[in-house]
Order: sequence, then C-alpha cells, then structure tokens
Amino acid sequence: MPVNELPLEILSQILGLVTAPGGTERLDRHHAENISRARLVCRQWNSLAVGHLFHTITLRHGEGVGDFRTWHQMIDSSVVRDVARAAIIETYPETLFEVDFEAFSAWEAEGVYPAFTHAINRVLELGKLKTVQISFSEHCAGLEYENEASGMYFETPSSRNHTLRAVFSAMRQRAKDPAVSKITNLVLINLQNLPNPDFVTTDLFRDVMKDISHLKLQIANEDTEVGTTNGQLWQIERRLFEPFLHQYWLTPIADQLTTLDIGFNELWGSIPAYFDGEGLLFSRLRKLRLYNFTISHHKHFDWVLAQNSLQCLILKDCYIATYLVLAKADLEEWELPTHDWDRFPDGAFGFSREAEAVYSFNGTWKTISTGLKRSSPSLDISSALWSRKRICQ
Repeated sequence: MPVNELPLEILSQILGLVTAPGGTERLDRHHAENISRARLVCRQWNSLAVGHLFHTITLRHGEGVGDFRTWHQMIDSSVVRDVARAAIIETYPETLFEVDFEAFSAWEAEGVYPAFTHAINRVLELGKLKTVQISFSEHCAGLEYENEASGMYFETPSSRNHTLRAVFSAMRQRAKDPAVSKITNLVLINLQNLPNPDFVTTDLFRDVMKDISHLKLQIANEDTEVGTTNGQLWQIERRLFEPFLHQYWLTPIADQLTTLDIGFNELWGSIPAYFDGEGLLFSRLRKLRLYNFTISHHKHFDWVLAQNSLQCLILKDCYIATYLVLAKADLEEWELPTHDWDRFPDGAFGFSREAEAVYSFNGTWKTISTGLKRSSPSLDISSALWSRKRICQ
C-alpha cells in the first residue's frame, strides 16, 4: 500500500516513531530534526508531524540571560498551544557558565525570579495539557552546602522548594478554568530526598495532587563530592525520607493512582532505612515500576503483593540482598530489622574487623514470583531488568 493511502492514525504512529524511537519520552535534537524534515513532505504530513514535534515542550535555562525566549515563542503559537500535551520545567542551568547569578541568588534566598515564574505561569495557556514534569538537577546541595567553582550548578533545597511552589501554584490556578483539561500526570525528576513538611501539608499541595492519577518520582541524594552523585549512608536524610515518602507522598493519593513509577538514584528500601510499605493499598493501581529497590526480608515485598488490581509490574535494577556487611554501630543507630537474617561468625569472608557484622538473607526471586502469581490475578505483564552497574561499595 502506498504511504499516501495509509490511514491517518497509522501514518501518525509511524511519524511518532521517527520522533521518539523505542517509546522514549524526550525529544532530542536529532529526532527533532528528523520530524522537522517530515513536515516538508506535504501539508498532511506537516499537520501530523506538528502534533508529535510539539507534543512535549520544555522550559530551559541557558537560552540567554534568563529570558526563556524559545519557550515564549512556542507558547505564542496557537498551533503549539493546541497540540501540546506535556510540559517539562527544567529548574536549573546545565553549567555555572549559564547561571544568571543575580537572578538565582534572589530565587534561592527569597523565591523571587520574575522571568522564571512568568514563564512557568504560561502553562495556564496550554488548554490540552495532561502532563507536567519538573526536572531538578541531579546535583543536590545539602542544607549547609555552598556552590563552588566546579563548573556545575548544585541546586539548593530552597531553590527546589521555590520551584515546586511556583509550578504547583500555576497548576492550581490553571485547574480553576473549567474549559481546560485536567493535569493528571505528574513527573518529578531528581526530587531531593529532604523531607519538606512545610510544602506537602499545604492546601496548595493537596489541591494539585487530588487530580493526579499517574505519578513518577525519581529521588536524588545530596552530592558529597564535586562531580559525584553517590549519596552516603550516613546522611540523615537517607534515613528520614523513605518514611516521609510513605506517609506524605504516597498514602494521601493511594486511592486515586493508576500508575506509579518510583525509585532512587541510589539503592533504597533496606539500608540505611527500611521501607516496608505496610498499609499502602492502591485500590486502582494498574501499573507499578520500581527501580533500585532492595529486598532484604521475607515480607519486604508484601506491599507490592497487596496490590490486587495490578496489571503490569516492572522491576528495574531491583535486588535481593543475599549478603550484608554492616558496621555494628550503624546497625544499632539505624535500628534496622534483622529477624530474617542469619549472622555469620566475626571474621567471615575475610571481614576481620570486630566492628563489622556479616549477615545473609535466603530470599529468592522464585518466592517472589510465586507470590505474584497467587496475589495478583490481574497481572498480565511483569518484567525484571538489570543493567551492568556497581551494586555496592
């Protein structure tokens, strides 16, 4: 069949693969060029391609001195406003060389950055928007960290909090217009693992989250060295944030979520905090994706098994902690449960220091697979994927 005789919906799907091959979510420069060339074929192709090219639009820093010109030009176009379904708000410049230091200093200290907040507020003009993604920097500054001449921008907790409030305020204001679509998909990339009760207990947070049915949380840790993202176990937030995540981010919207995608940039769930998920019941959840989750107890995965409505489960870089070596002082301070662990004699496997304790856990993927078959009758798709990476240090 000649291409020009294909049904429009099939042709549109083909052009969509040109835009984002393999189901990728972000349109990079190479694929943008491909779809732009497709627009030149004919009017019909142009009409279809525009919907893919501007399906997702991105607010970026570093386009000039804080004027966000490209973003404004896109939203000024009625065509873009009509086809945009997702908006990505990037909260940081890629390098220090792109930083407007005066503007960012005011933003961090006082939450004042008129050019940025004005750009954010233009999401009110996107009447068919379904998805908002906030992309923070993967480089997290701690509460007492000061940016150094490292060539990278370390985003501070105050800056992150101001951005959250600005974006959520725009989303709440937009929701007051009955003529626009609801934003039901929220994606937070590199959300810092610092509890922020002053934000998540507000009416602003609740007003926005009540419409969310698809949630993705990718959690980042404070940088401990310039140019690294290896969060350290001794950081207090590594122990505090997982219970906070359970109580304030997941529990309040558990009854409305249909899709949940959650993970940390570091291994989580077992050390230094234990995430058991007890009481988390997602009555409508159909798809769950976990990444970097570590299982270390026999009932550790029960909160997943309890989701009877689950149709799709994806485990990405999730592990069973077969052997564990811990400093005895840390084990006591972190108050970790050890009831399913078998203790080895001191010095086992060459760990000769008296301050170290060596344990094993006999959990298996076979047991988890059997539990899924019994507890999730609606599960149609399940997969486990692992990348080649360093597991622990």
